[in-house]
Amino acid sequence: MSTNPNSLAGNGFIIDGFSGPTFSMTSSNTAQSIAASKLTLDARSLIGMLVSVDTNNIRGAFGGTAATTLLGHMIYAGGSIQIKGKQNAKTFSFISAVAGAHGVLHITPYYK
Repeated sequence: MSTNPNSLAGNGFIIDGFSGPTFSMTSSNTAQSIAASKLTLDARSLIGMLVSVDTNNIRGAFGGTAATTLLGHMIYAGGSIQIKGKQNAKTFSFISAVAGAHGVLHITPYYK
């Protein structure tokens, strides 16, 4: 079992509804968000997403705030977060926590 408190193992994530396709993105030195087309599936309504981070730490922010290397919630490499709510998922922005040390995000949106 992982000793990382942010690890998906043992955290009991429950994905409500219907999972969409998982895709990957890589963080950079500039804040980025997820394209609306990646969070759309047929006529289903987005209700949240699961984000796991590999390689290097990232910072994530919500509500239209652009993440910076100093502002945002730290998500450690090997960690996962569950984002609930359409607006929270759509406004999630992320950046590499340390310039030049980019993390790979694996993202699974889910729908009702």
